[in-house]
Amino acid sequence: FSAGLHICLVQWHFELTVVQANLRSATAEKSRGQVYNCTSGIQVTIGQLASMVATCLEIPSPDVRYGDWTPGDIKFFNVDNSKIKNDLGLSFLTDFKQGLQRTVDWGKDFFLDKIGHAQKS
Repeated sequence: FSAGLHICLVQWHFELTVVQANLRSATAEKSRGQVYNCTSGIQVTIGQLASMVATCLEIPSPDVRYGDWTPGDIKFFNVDNSKIKNDLGLSFLTDFKQGLQRTVDWGKDFFLDKIGHAQKS
């Protein structure tokens, strides 16, 4: 696995939060004509994420090597979510590790199901 520098930070949210955000923005008078950033504000490096996914999969952590920045790389990603919290009362309650484990579990189930269907064909 290769990525940009170790300090690259990304932010995460989970699917239920996005559903809540869509429902609230579709029904709230205050949201008409507005644009919202739906992100938790949780920041995780690519290396941390790779290690956490490996833990969820119960495999050894990958040897993440960082290369030079390339054009278009985002070195730091920090999106302000205060507007969606204030306007729509949205909160980001999912613990990152729990949410990631649920996402990985869903992915395993989904893809194993697809492999099983393909093998039966």
